[in-house]
Amino acid sequence: MSPTTQYASSGETSIAYQEIGPAGRDVLICGGWITSLEQGWDAPAYRRFIERLAEFSRVITYDRRGSGLSDDVGESHTVEDDVQDALAVLDAAGGERVAVYGKWTGGATAILLAAEHPERVSALILYASMARTSWAPDYDWAMTPEQRNEMFEAEASEWGPKPRAGRGEICALDGRRPGSQRMVYEDGTLDCESRPDTGDREGTLGARRP
Repeated sequence: MSPTTQYASSGETSIAYQEIGPAGRDVLICGGWITSLEQGWDAPAYRRFIERLAEFSRVITYDRRGSGLSDDVGESHTVEDDVQDALAVLDAAGGERVAVYGKWTGGATAILLAAEHPERVSALILYASMARTSWAPDYDWAMTPEQRNEMFEAEASEWGPKPRAGRGEICALDGRRPGSQRMVYEDGTLDCESRPDTGDREGTLGARRP
């Protein structure tokens, strides 16, 4: 059985979070650009990962704003907003000082959280993370905003009322907002949204040692 979903208030935004495992050693997971707390438990690899961590720590997970069960704010937001959301979750869960695990785009949130609030972070763990997600003269391996938009358009062209390659589910495209795509499988296994305007940060993330 999956943990009960609770909500933390970050300003006027409600952030969905869960906690599992014994108190004493806390681990906060800052997930990637798409998260879905309750549906994640249906994925065997995710369940094994969380339950293994929960054998020796209290694991705190949450859905980013605009994703999963958290409020859909309907507009772009910053890494600083993500950090405030993480702090709101920690406060609601009673996490005073935690090990922070940043995955994919959640790595930027984890890095800034550790840099700006070292009193709340006992350890920083990064997996497949990045300092920024768009091209810059000193960061030339990343895609330009134009390349990223082309990628989103190519992916969106593959969505529609037809089976995906190698999968039995059917997906549908819902373009409710310009520049965004929502993909939904008919059996309800996935409901995610892509927002090209939120992924490109004009400035690099500035992290400093405390």
